[in-house]
Amino acid sequence: MTNRDSIKQSKRIYIILWLLCILGAWLLLPYVQHFGVVPEEVFTSKLFWLSTIQAGLFFGIVLWLNHFLVPKTDLSPCLADNPFKRIVLFV
Repeated sequence: MTNRDSIKQSKRIYIILWLLCILGAWLLLPYVQHFGVVPEEVFTSKLFWLSTIQAGLFFGIVLWLNHFLVPKTDLSPCLADNPFKRIVLFV
């Protein structure tokens, strides 16, 4: 695998992580509604879009920084051959 292929794979993984982080932010919205933190009428549209923008920006910045800092620290959890096996079996 060339360096260019590994960078493409790494970017793909970071984009997937970014989308999953946004999905996680969406999954918190029913809990916010259930505990009554925000009034019901705000919950429908404004809160959804604000949380999406906030999560997108925050996690986008964190993952962008991570994309550049991980190679410099010689830690590459996203480039493992089988990350699931590595996490579960601690190999």
